[in-house]
Amino acid sequence: MSEKQLRKYPHVHGLIFDLDGTIADTMPLHFRAWRFALESYDINFSRREFYAYAGMPTHVIITKLQQKHHRPVPEHEVMRCKDDYFLRSLDEIEIINPVFSVVTEWYGSVPLGIGTGGRRAIVDRTIDVLGIRKYFESIITVEDVRNPKPHPDTFIQCAQEMGVEPRFCQVFEDGDTGLQAARDAGMYATDVRPFITSGRRKQRKG
Repeated sequence: MSEKQLRKYPHVHGLIFDLDGTIADTMPLHFRAWRFALESYDINFSRREFYAYAGMPTHVIITKLQQKHHRPVPEHEVMRCKDDYFLRSLDEIEIINPVFSVVTEWYGSVPLGIGTGGRRAIVDRTIDVLGIRKYFESIITVEDVRNPKPHPDTFIQCAQEMGVEPRFCQVFEDGDTGLQAARDAGMYATDVRPFITSGRRKQRKG
C-alpha cells in the first residue's frame, strides 16, 4: 500500500509553509516552554489548549489566558521566560520530513516562502539550527505584519515578496488559524496534520 504524500497542486506557482509544527518539529518544545513560563502564575496550560492556540502570536495567547483565568499575566516576563527555555533546548528540534520533502522537491523550480506567527529572533534561530535558510525566498514573521494570523496579511506579504499572485499560492499549515488565514488570502490551504501524525520521519539539514 502506497504511503500518502503531500503534493503541490499542478496550477500553483508558489509554495508557502508555516514553520512551527509544519516544517520544524518544535511544538512539543514550545508546549514545555509555555508550561515552564506559566507555572509561577499557577496557570495549568493544557496540551489541548496549547494546540487550539497554534499559530497565534504569543501576546495574543497571553491575553486569552488572562481572560480565561481572571488573573494578570505579565506579558514581557512570560515571553522572556518562555523564550529562554525554548532557546536552551533548541538543539533537540528536527525537521518534519513529510513536509520538508515538498520543499526539497520544488526548490529551484518555484518560489518558496515561510509565513509564521513566531517572532523574528526565535524564527531565525530555529531556521539556522535546522540549516534550511537557503531554500526560502521570503520569511515573514509576526513582527513583519500589522495583522497576524488568523488574518491573511502574513501570507499575502509572503506572496508579494515571492512575486506570485495569492491565487497561485499553496499554503502548508498545521494550525486552524493558519489555514483560515490562507483561505482568506485567496490561496490553496493544505492541512499537513494527516500526513505527519503517524510515521513522522525527521532529519536535520546541513
